[in-house]
Formats: sequence, structure tokens, C-alpha cells
Amino acid sequence: MNSIQSREGDLFLIPAGTVHASGYNQVVLEISDTTDLYTFHFYDYLRPDLNGKLRPIHSYHAFRVLDTTKRASWVSKHLKVTPKPIRSGPTWAEYFLGELGELRIVIHRLEFLKNISDNTNGKFHILTLVDGESVLISSKSNPNRKLEIHFSETALVPACFGEYLLINMGISPCKVVKAFMR
Repeated sequence: MNSIQSREGDLFLIPAGTVHASGYNQVVLEISDTTDLYTFHFYDYLRPDLNGKLRPIHSYHAFRVLDTTKRASWVSKHLKVTPKPIRSGPTWAEYFLGELGELRIVIHRLEFLKNISDNTNGKFHILTLVDGESVLISSKSNPNRKLEIHFSETALVPACFGEYLLINMGISPCKVVKAFMR
């Protein structure tokens, strides 16, 4: 086992068979491209489920799907992502956070003080406000189509939306994680 130090805003790409866990006092945004996701637990911090019973441990299945080729140096090199700038303006920027060959999703982060424009380009966007108070998502072609999300909330922007605007409704800068299919 290996431990990699994480900081707020870090992204780790976690393919199937990779052992992973979150540390003390961390909140994790887990993004997946599948509805049939299974997690086989080696250990689960003695956390109870919603009925108060300890969550099950699946060590037999976990060891069967474990990918032992992913050693610490490989994980640090390939799975801990360094954001790369895509586009920017005086008070906003968009960063490429990552994609992984076996996953069909691409992840970007939008950072802005007042607002930022984007375009679905025919692909739905999943937006999660990860820093800031609230954001208004507004269609440029039909401003009546809008939705406000607050910190830690997620919205689905339909592919047909086209150009849209994200407007910061609070006073602190905003960061929005954007996921979409390749």
C-alpha cells in the first residue's frame, strides 16, 4: 500500500482494480462513466450503513479484481493529474484536469470571479460547484432557461443547450468541475 498526499482541488484518475481511499476530514467528488459501478471493500473504517449496520467487506472479490501492476511510482506518474490551462481571460480560466483511456469522460475545471461562457458543442455537461457560494447557469439563446446551483450541488446541462453562461451569484471566486463524454 502507498499513500499520496492530497490537497484541495487535486484530481486522481482511478481505473478499475486500483486500491483507493480518502483521508481524514476529506470530501471526495467521485465521477464515473458507468451506472453498474461496484466497489469491493478491503476495509471500510468501520462505517455503518444507513440502517446502522457495518458495511460489508468484500476481500475475496477485492483481491480478484486488484490490479497489482499499478505500483506507487506508476500511480503518481499517471493517475495524479496536473491541471493544464485551456483558455483564459482576465478574471476566468478553464483547465483540463484529465481523462483516462478506459474511462469515456473528460474532466475540466472552470474558475471565475464574475462569469464564464461555455458551449456544450453537442455533448451534455455535468457541472458541480466545488468552490464558491452559488452559480446561475443560463442559456445564451434563451435566458429563460436557467438554473442556480449552490456549493456541492450538481446540474446536468443538456447537449442541446449550446452556448451558456455561468454567473457567480456570491462574492467569493467560483470553481466548477465540468465532466462530459469524449
